[in-house]
Amino acid sequence: MLHPKSCGLILTFLVAAGCQKSANEERAEAVKAQQEADREAEEAARERRSEVADANLEAARKIADAQKEAREKTGEAVKDEVGKVVDAQDEARDEARDASEAFQKARIDLRKSVEKELDAIDERTAELRKKIEKDTSPAANGTRTNLITVEKDSKTVREDLKSFEEATARSIEQFRVKLEKSLSSMKQRLERIDDAV
Repeated sequence: MLHPKSCGLILTFLVAAGCQKSANEERAEAVKAQQEADREAEEAARERRSEVADANLEAARKIADAQKEAREKTGEAVKDEVGKVVDAQDEARDEARDASEAFQKARIDLRKSVEKELDAIDERTAELRKKIEKDTSPAANGTRTNLITVEKDSKTVREDLKSFEEATARSIEQFRVKLEKSLSSMKQRLERIDDAV
């Protein structure tokens, strides 16, 4: 038989072995729980990385779409601008051509008008010269001198008219005023001569 002392020892040993087993089981469960927690943490991290990667891809796509749209709008704006510049240049060329044509027409009209008046002055001078041709009086000599002045002025204006063909737009108005004064002066002189004859 077993002795009570031995029984106590065996029981103590068995209890200690049971506690031992229980601590090993708890350690195993703790390791298992830690492994499960690590796996869940890894899974959560993987999901988070996946979500971040998806979000980054979506953001990159949106940025690319926005850049593409910006490039398209910029391209359209540049095309619009180029079109407007070309239209403005065409319009400016048309206006410059029209202004040049109007300038040339005004120059030709002024030249023709002055030539017509000079022709009339020259005719009148010739008529007055015939009128006093045989007159030898001192008054007729003064009239002849005045007629010579009118003829010289007429020749000067005709020469000025030739240089007028090369005049610039700015100088045309000045030239027109000068011609009108010369023509007016010659006409007044002829009127005085006509009155004297």
